[in-house]
Amino acid sequence: MMLEGKATDFIEALSSAKPVPGGGGACAAVGAFAAALGIVLPIIPS
Repeated sequence: MMLEGKATDFIEALSSAKPVPGGGGACAAVGAFAAALGIVLPIIPS
């Protein structure tokens, strides 16, 4: 399952010609990456 894999494995699966995972998984991943970036950026000192 995708739940046990790494984020890089998921991104590689998205870039392949396979029909799975679908667009919903890609949208969820982008949302999670954006949320993580939004949390980390204020912590980094200017």
